[in-house]
Amino acid sequence: RGPRDPLILAGGVAVTLNPEPLADFMDLFFLGEAEEALPELTARLLAAREEGLGRDECLYGLQREVEGVYVPRWYYPSYRPDGPLESFAPRDPTLPVQVRRRWVARLDIPVEQAVDTPDAALGDMFLTEVSRGCPRGCRFCAAGYVYLPARFRDWPSVEASLRRGLERAGRIGLVGTAVSDHPDLLRMCRYILERQGRIAVGSLRLDRLNREAIGLLKAGGVETLAIAPEAGSQRLRDMMGKGIDQGDIDATASALLEEGMENLRVYVMIGLPGETEEDVEALVEMVAGLARHSVSAGGRDRRFRRITVSVNQFIPKPVTPFQWEPLERPETVKRRLGRIRAAFRARGPVRIQAESLRG
Repeated sequence: RGPRDPLILAGGVAVTLNPEPLADFMDLFFLGEAEEALPELTARLLAAREEGLGRDECLYGLQREVEGVYVPRWYYPSYRPDGPLESFAPRDPTLPVQVRRRWVARLDIPVEQAVDTPDAALGDMFLTEVSRGCPRGCRFCAAGYVYLPARFRDWPSVEASLRRGLERAGRIGLVGTAVSDHPDLLRMCRYILERQGRIAVGSLRLDRLNREAIGLLKAGGVETLAIAPEAGSQRLRDMMGKGIDQGDIDATASALLEEGMENLRVYVMIGLPGETEEDVEALVEMVAGLARHSVSAGGRDRRFRRITVSVNQFIPKPVTPFQWEPLERPETVKRRLGRIRAAFRARGPVRIQAESLRG
């Protein structure tokens, strides 16, 4: 690009995790949460244009003065022969040795849906962020580390966003990496229900789902709840730092059925570090146990009518404790997935989904 061409900037979670794959193509990156620094960054860019600064002067000033900015041309990355980054040094000693991500200390800026259209995939829903980051520290989860520390939007801010959303759509999607850990989750659900709204949520923590929460979500139109045990064996769950056990799984299954929630989605992974064939068998048994699980409620025995098991291959993510773990060989992943599929080919309510496996 020439000196009069526009600057090319990239931001977001993907480049905050690892900007290097795009470093040859970008003039600058912004690492972190944009609300914290976007006004400062745009003001500096406008000032540079008004002052008539050249490309190099502008980029140098941004790198030196705006935390969170990474200009690849001002740094020397060095790699080991097998690929990993070995060192990272500035070309100029006055530049920061380490580029630090920016993050918002308080979630007091509404992050919510700005454009409504019935043609979108979620055209009938208003999305609002209620939490950012996660306090759990699961060792495989990039979101749990790149968005540290965990933060929860306070009730006045949440209430204002819910009110705006209910004026625009009948269904409210609660967004966040730790929605079920929000101290006001039940209050949010009641607020939406009292105003004849409906509720949508993603995966929820097993150890945070009780009958009251499930009842409110069901009353809000949630027909399928998603849980994420991730693995079938306690050994793997402990190794990942999930913080749940079989007792939590059984208690959640009972609570769901007692509240009449008979559709369940289960997220699991294969190809985890140290995974064995015994761990795969434990996963099969865990899912089979959910299919067998029943409770007596409402004068009848209730079982799950549909259990959708989403099987995903473990992929090591930057900034996590598992970032240097190897990717499992495709033939091993295929064999283990085949074992899981075969176990439930004619097994009642269980459906296996595995569209994203590599190889």
